[in-house]
Amino acid sequence: IRKFFNDTPITYTKDSASDDDLPDDEFCRIMSVAADYYHLQVSENAEVVEYLTKDRGLTIDSIRKHRIGFSDGGLITHLVTEGFDIEAVKKTGIIDAWGNDSLNGMLTIPYQVHGQVVQIRGRRFGEDAVGPKYKTPKGQAARLFNQDATLTDGMLTVAEGELDCIVLEQLGFNAVGLPGCENLDENWLPMFSMPHKVVLCLDNDAAGRRAAEKHATTLGPKSRIAEMPEDVDVTDWYVKHGKSTDDFEYLFAKSKGGILVSVRECYDRWLEVEGNPDLVGLK
Repeated sequence: IRKFFNDTPITYTKDSASDDDLPDDEFCRIMSVAADYYHLQVSENAEVVEYLTKDRGLTIDSIRKHRIGFSDGGLITHLVTEGFDIEAVKKTGIIDAWGNDSLNGMLTIPYQVHGQVVQIRGRRFGEDAVGPKYKTPKGQAARLFNQDATLTDGMLTVAEGELDCIVLEQLGFNAVGLPGCENLDENWLPMFSMPHKVVLCLDNDAAGRRAAEKHATTLGPKSRIAEMPEDVDVTDWYVKHGKSTDDFEYLFAKSKGGILVSVRECYDRWLEVEGNPDLVGLK
């Protein structure tokens, strides 16, 4: 479009983390077919379904929308049957150099941008899980989960991890997930330009509190920090403590940080305090 209107085209490098820098078409096709294959395996595994619905509080609709899956080790056979070249598949990192599934035995969480699968991360589950909790296929850079949710001028919530993000979405909030509490790449900052308020809802442990303070500074005046109960994350508060949308809204209303920089934010703050017993208003 820029070229058509005689504007200077924007050039994105191969290693750019920009949201406009989507992988090539072949990569996306492989990722999409892989995500669909993994998703089909969920219905065959009662343990996975129980974990996602009972332990993590996800609805069937959310599992379907985000194409949450399970790797049973049979992906390469399926991809070859679908006509993909094995060497092209290996380049994506989803299959290792020996033809084995990189995420074998793990939950699979697709990262979708404008409907295209641009990455699939693995997550271990169960009490007997051994090794790192998360795994990103070799060669795939870290990304912001559910980044399409940033396309709003309302409030955006930032969770720690993909599954906490989905829980917040189920509760009616626009939410994105950081792939680890410390991971907020400076190349992602333009994605946060549209929301008028960004609430950081990270785990209330030492690492989460430290990361929230750092990210709030990076994001600037529009950011707030929601203080979860100590050593409790979003899913715990929702599943184990039975909290609802109203509870999270109250938590976000009390979030700290930021300054009033627009009429819109003044109005939002007024709505938060209007009607309280002491009729405390804005200075």
